[in-house]
Amino acid sequence: TSRGDQRLRQVSTVSRGLAERVVCMTVIGRQASLEELRLRLEDRWSPELHIDCFENRYNRGWFWLTVHDVEASKDRAVAELMADCGLTGAELVVFGDAENDLGMFGAADRAIAVENAVAPLLKRATEIIGPNTDDSVAHFIRDDWRRMAAARA
Repeated sequence: TSRGDQRLRQVSTVSRGLAERVVCMTVIGRQASLEELRLRLEDRWSPELHIDCFENRYNRGWFWLTVHDVEASKDRAVAELMADCGLTGAELVVFGDAENDLGMFGAADRAIAVENAVAPLLKRATEIIGPNTDDSVAHFIRDDWRRMAAARA
């Protein structure tokens, strides 16, 4: 990469990428070829991997196939970070817009979806805010902090 981080690089073949120790792999392509790859990966690695294939909502016609160990999920990462920082039991507020946020939404006290999120996420949200194109997450955080500060005063 331009920043010299050798962990982030394009590999010549998917099998080469799978032969290395990776946390997450994303393959971008057209639906038909990714669906075939998804089926092959699920057939071989299903119990060990979490695999999602979805259309990039911001670049229609291109699909993303994400592959990661079942232990490497957003909800597990958030739980570990909270424990490491001594925040176990603290309120967990998360934001999301895509399928890969569903697990994290299930673990949160407040699960906030942007209005242009995918339907399954909107159904699990405890609150829906404006679209991500309007900086709605940043505005929500600012307003929520102000509300909490006013309540403490």
